[in-house]
Parts: sequence; structure tokens; C-alpha cells
Amino acid sequence: MKFKFGLLLIVIIIFTGCTLLQPRLNQTFDVDIETPEVNQEVVEEVVLPEKIEEESEPEQYHVILSAVGDIMVHRWQLEGAYDIASKSYNFAHSFELVAPYIQQADYAIANLETTLAGEERGYQGYPRFNTPEVLAENLKDAGFDLMTTANNHSMDSNAEGVLHTLQVLDEVGLDYVGTHKTQEDSERIFIKEINHISFAFLSYTYGTNGLPLPKEQPYLVNTWDMYEPSRLEAMYAKVREAKEQNPDFVVISVHFGNEYKSFPNDHQERIVKSLFEAGADIILGSHPHVLQPIEVRQIPQDDGQVRTGIVIYSLGNFISSQQPTQEDPAPKDVGIIFNIDIQKIEGEKAIMQNISFIPTWVQWIRKNNKPFHRIIPVEQALREIEEGQETTFTTREITRMKQVKMETVKHMMHYIEIEPEVRKDIYYIPLQN
Repeated sequence: MKFKFGLLLIVIIIFTGCTLLQPRLNQTFDVDIETPEVNQEVVEEVVLPEKIEEESEPEQYHVILSAVGDIMVHRWQLEGAYDIASKSYNFAHSFELVAPYIQQADYAIANLETTLAGEERGYQGYPRFNTPEVLAENLKDAGFDLMTTANNHSMDSNAEGVLHTLQVLDEVGLDYVGTHKTQEDSERIFIKEINHISFAFLSYTYGTNGLPLPKEQPYLVNTWDMYEPSRLEAMYAKVREAKEQNPDFVVISVHFGNEYKSFPNDHQERIVKSLFEAGADIILGSHPHVLQPIEVRQIPQDDGQVRTGIVIYSLGNFISSQQPTQEDPAPKDVGIIFNIDIQKIEGEKAIMQNISFIPTWVQWIRKNNKPFHRIIPVEQALREIEEGQETTFTTREITRMKQVKMETVKHMMHYIEIEPEVRKDIYYIPLQN
């Protein structure tokens, strides 16, 4: 309180002195000044927690790889695809019901067992196929991405036909393996990355129906010969070369086996064993024109590990005019859409998660007074018939589809002991627990 009184006295003296020396300008007021008490609070230092970096989940990638069998165009299909008014061909109707399944795949493969050599060479069916170029566009629109072109009909239109076929495929944007424009092309291995998962694709055939490759163009078609071990070894060496490029999977299409036989022969089994040992992961068979079973193998590796290998010995006919008869009951009108579900976690090895298939059947009727060929997804068609949605099939056709369903599922599972699970008209077989 003494401090307050002294301070007040000093202020009064100073103020009074100033007013005595100068004229009064303002009215004066008594001032009572107090020194405010300072409330000193201790502020604790706030330590912000360090930012915790969240570990991001590794990326997961997924690919559905689909494959079908032979794309063949016999003379009845040529007749059915021709429009007199426009003088043009169109095969789109053959694929309209299966296109949604093909388009679900990330990458879809078919065996192009015909040539697209041009009208000037004459369109024809068996024995030396030459199909209108529009077929390539129809296949692309249906959802296909890759044609395997090494088969016994590759040379049906001679060397010029091989080259023209590849030109047409290039024009519509379809990939291809098995035939080549140049020696340099034949030496390259086709590797495709799909959703961060890489695939090396190869295609080979046992021969070209006795039509020789030109001496100056031996590279046109990838061939091997069961009677020449060196030619077989060259195919295995190419698989090893593909494996050395470190794709996630090596896929090879092999044209082999006996026509119209439902099971592989000893020669097929030996080739498959050697292909797996060379590094193949997925083997797609063709040539028998009927289905042969799927087999899953565990392949021992040098490091003591095992890897999974998948082979389908024959994918059968996907589209053709071939039909079973009493004299020859082989189911040449039956095929499948074969799917492999592949997954990869970033930083880990890609794995085949499951395989699946859709039985198909080629409907051959007359429509608008000409042949009409259409691929039918059997499970879907039978379900829609049962639900009352589909009424256009005859009793005979329904009976045939029921037979196809029963026999195809049993046959494809011949080497697999578990029962497939049916989901959305597709038969699934798990490969991982």
C-alpha cells in the first residue's frame, strides 16, 4: 500500500507542476491508479505426438485368362454367313450368346484354325480353309484378344495366306502367336502384361498337313515333329528361353493328339511332362476336335519347392459345322470356355487361385432358309428353359444340351477328384485352400 501511495503522490506533483507552468487546456480529473496484479500461470509445454506413418496395404492384382478351342468355318457356315442383299459375310451371330462370358475375361484366347487369305484366293471350308476376313472383326467384337495360329491348317492358303492372315489380325487389333512375318519375329517371345501380371505366350503345331514351309521362309509356322527329337527339343528350349525372361506365367498352345479321341495318347502325355519340366505353367491343347480332360500337376523345382501346372489336353471345337452321327458319335459339337483365375499380391509370387469352365454346344439349324450356327452356353440355356424364359429350343435340342452338360462336366473332371462348385452357370475348381 505504501508503494501505491508514493506513486500517486509523484503523479499528482508532476501533474500539478505542469498545470502551474502552462495555461489550463482541459478540465482535470482525480486519478486513482492501481498497479494490476499479474496472475502468472505456468503453461505446460504441449508435446505433439510424432506423425505415425501408416503402412499401406500391398496392392492386389487379378487376371481372368480365358481360352476356347478351334475356330473353324466349314462351307455350311460360309453359306449361312452370306447376305445376298449386301453381298457380304458376317459371323457375329455365332458368338452372340457366349460373347458376355468372353468379354468378362481380362485376356481371351482362341485357336484360329483357318486362314484369312482374301477373296481372290477363294473362300472355302475343308480341306483347305480360307475364311472371309470379317471373321477377325467378329472375333474381336466377341471379346477375344489373342489368336493361336500354329496348327495343321496354317498353310492352307500357302505362304501368302499366312502373311495375309497376320495382316488382317494386325488391322483389327488381335494379338497372335505361332506364325510369323519374318525370321526376327519368330525369334522374339511374345510377353504380355495384364493388370501387372506378365505372361509369355507360345504356340506350336505337330505339322501342316503335308504342306511344306518354303525353304526361304522356314520361320512362317512354329512346328515340331514327333519323329525328330531335335525338333521337339527346339520347342522345349523356347519354353526355357521364355521362362528365363521371368514372366509370371508361361502359356503354350500345342496342336497335338489324335482326332476325335476323348483322352490323350502317350505321346501327348510325354510332351506335356517335358513342357512342364522346361518351365511351362499353362498348356492349352488342340487338334482332336473333341474335349479332353483338365489335369492339375504339382511340378518339383530345383530349390525343393513345387509349382502348379495346368493342362487341358484338348479344348475341342468352339465353332464348326462338325456334328456327331450314328456312324461317328464323337462329340465334335461340344466345347468349353476355360478360365484361369490368377491373383498377385505386390511383392509376392502370382498364383492360380482357381480354374473354371462353361460347357458349350454348337446349335446347327436352318433359319431364313439357310444354315445357322450358334454357340450355346449350356448351363445358362438349361436354366432359362427351366425358368420359362427360353422357349425356342426344340425337345431334341434340350435333350442334347442335358446330355452335353452331364457328359462334359464328368469328362473334364476325369483327373480331378473334387466336385466342382456351380456359380452363375460356371463350374469352379479351387486350386488354393
